[in-house]
Amino acid sequence: MRSKPSATVRDIMIKGPVTMGPEDILDVADDIMALGRIRHLPVLQRGQVVGVLSQRDLFHSALVKVLGFKQREQKDLMRTIRVSEVMSQPVITVSPDAPV
Repeated sequence: MRSKPSATVRDIMIKGPVTMGPEDILDVADDIMALGRIRHLPVLQRGQVVGVLSQRDLFHSALVKVLGFKQREQKDLMRTIRVSEVMSQPVITVSPDAPV
């Protein structure tokens, strides 16, 4: 009896995902996530994954800093926060050839 070949990460991963840099600002990340209906963005520095920014990271950082602010003030404040300040790290990665 032949065994069925197992799927690899490459078979199910998104190729060419939208990414951010650690020095990008949160309002840009917020716009990208909203427009692209994206919940997680890999954060790359010199081609290496250094973190992941999630909608939850964005929400929690914004919530803590913007309670009581109007929408315009929230957006202004988000322009002062860098992705590196709120991204999740370290990131665990696997090879595209790893079995699922």
